[in-house]
Amino acid sequence: MSYPGKFIVVEGCEGTGKSTLCMAIADLISQTSSLEVTLTLEPGGTDFGQEVRRLLKSTEYDLSAKSELLLFLADRAHHCEDVIVPALTLGRYVVSDRYKYSTYAYQCYAGEAPLDLAVAMTDYATCGLEPDLLILLDGPPEELFQSRGRDTSDRIEMKSLDYHRRVRDGFLDLFGKHDSKKIMVDALLPIEEVRAQAWRAVACLIHES
Repeated sequence: MSYPGKFIVVEGCEGTGKSTLCMAIADLISQTSSLEVTLTLEPGGTDFGQEVRRLLKSTEYDLSAKSELLLFLADRAHHCEDVIVPALTLGRYVVSDRYKYSTYAYQCYAGEAPLDLAVAMTDYATCGLEPDLLILLDGPPEELFQSRGRDTSDRIEMKSLDYHRRVRDGFLDLFGKHDSKKIMVDALLPIEEVRAQAWRAVACLIHES
């Protein structure tokens, strides 16, 4: 199903600067056009999502890939129903920090949950909603962590370096299979260059609309 608005997703490993880039894209769209923008994230784009985010990040719980997958899917279904689809229906541009490829990379490629099952359940949770533009921020986890450190309060971020390497491999594989408009940007480039490359893709999407 198509909508009047456009859906932009920024994906990538921990420390790639997704949140910073999402805010920059939203600001640039607002400053350079009359378009209205909804900036959101997964998990956490709703009140319910904030609770899911707390559970997933908390070091209190030792969650399996299966438990993580189901929590992320519950958040995504609610997020699509309450935030993304209503905004797209109104003709807004939605810029989301993470979407379905994060689930596949983390819980399936790295966590070994069944990918085919995750894809089928995601299609059900999102009614098949695809991004109009996928931006992947890529970089070696060891270099990303070296440049910014790790959040010791984040259970997922504190997983092994091998786990995060598998996450990166998953993102790269998924990016290669993504059929719609996409761009990969080196997350280790200066922030100005990261923004410039991403913005050229966003500006092209706006121009084509």
